[in-house]
Amino acid sequence: MEQLLPHWSTKFFLLIENSKQKLVVERVLSAALAWKDHPYDASKRDQMLLYVGGEGGTGKSQIIKTIVAGMDLVLRKQDVILMAPTGAAADNISGSTYHTSLGITIAKRQKLTVSERVRKLWSRKTIMIIDEVSMLDLTSLSLINNQCKIAKSLDRSSPDLFGGLPVVIFMGDFFQFPPVNGPALWREPRDGNVEDANGQMIWHQFKEVILLDEQMRQAKDPRLRDLVRRARASAMTEQDMALLNTRVITSLFMPELEEATFFAKSNALRHHITFARMEHFGRSRTQRIYIFPAQHGRVISTSSSPLCLEDLLRQRDQGTTIPFQGLFFYTPEMPAVILANICTPLRHVNGTRGIPSGIVVDPSGASFHN
Repeated sequence: MEQLLPHWSTKFFLLIENSKQKLVVERVLSAALAWKDHPYDASKRDQMLLYVGGEGGTGKSQIIKTIVAGMDLVLRKQDVILMAPTGAAADNISGSTYHTSLGITIAKRQKLTVSERVRKLWSRKTIMIIDEVSMLDLTSLSLINNQCKIAKSLDRSSPDLFGGLPVVIFMGDFFQFPPVNGPALWREPRDGNVEDANGQMIWHQFKEVILLDEQMRQAKDPRLRDLVRRARASAMTEQDMALLNTRVITSLFMPELEEATFFAKSNALRHHITFARMEHFGRSRTQRIYIFPAQHGRVISTSSSPLCLEDLLRQRDQGTTIPFQGLFFYTPEMPAVILANICTPLRHVNGTRGIPSGIVVDPSGASFHN
């Protein structure tokens, strides 16, 4: 392929760093170039169904970037659609969730039509890449297949998988997060579940498999690389535990934790860390901390007297009964994380970090000062 387009191939191949990454990119772009004169005629070429696996840090995301760059250089970037099961995963590859891209709702029964927006989006797509497929369940795979057919104006009974798209690439690592509901792609279907069975049939058509095995992210830290690999395989040693214990923090306010991400095993611990960090952030800048109590409609009050500030601050997480405290703390310039998918194209998705520019106060709301 490099001989076909020598004036630009070297430029985009600088994005990838090992032979297996290059193999994937060559397979995909060679196919795209082979049917460049008839990219939308399914009868002119075979369909590529490819799974690219490998542990985190082996360069799966770089492959996606390189494919997009290559298609952009031949003025066909619009042919590529990038999707993932969650907003955060989609944001990581500058894509969208498959729900947004295909008009999939949370309803048990999907409509047999798609919106004009979805149909227009898919009208010229020839390469579909779904990242983080470890989180994709069998029924969702069947649903994606059906929605692709509808978006490409095919009947759902058509034997053409994914609406006859020429190139379909699944990427991910099945050692990572599993689906929230339903069996993972590699598991057996649930008894009597037709959609699961259909999803398994589709998954079994991905007979081309390339597993990336060269660690790129931790290439310069072999000690961490080896520890992470043993953790992935549930084969950690006493030496690994001793190493991790040397990294135990003694304070939540250590300077090196300024940009750190905290993981908590319970909501109660998460709220405790959030409040402590917020208080420290505000005090260190001599700023006021504003508290906004939510209208918590799931809780029936047993008291006729209104809550005061002290009552609100005494509230603590109560597990599944109340999954959050119903309080929002704010101080200017604080770091924050979005906890819902608001607008994927604007990258306002669950897990996105940022700095709030301010608070819009409800003029009809009550307020009090301490």
